[in-house]
Amino acid sequence: MIGIDVYENGTKLSAPLSAFADLGNPSLASAVATGKDKFTLTIQGGDASVAYTATFMFKGVELQRRKVASGEFPEDWEETRYTVVQGDR
Repeated sequence: MIGIDVYENGTKLSAPLSAFADLGNPSLASAVATGKDKFTLTIQGGDASVAYTATFMFKGVELQRRKVASGEFPEDWEETRYTVVQGDR
């Protein structure tokens, strides 16, 4: 994946390159509101043994968490939590 641009109400949301750079061959993406100022972006991609479902959880304009599950064995997953250090913006 070369890049990802996510906008909410015209505001570009923040997601570091490391959150999606390892996700190859994306085939389907969807976004769902999950509460006030919260939504998830789900990307499915890969093929066969390298298939995956990546779920990005946003709050406001910031990425909070990323969970990537194996397409072949969905019980195998990894999760990354993101925080913004004050003064880094």
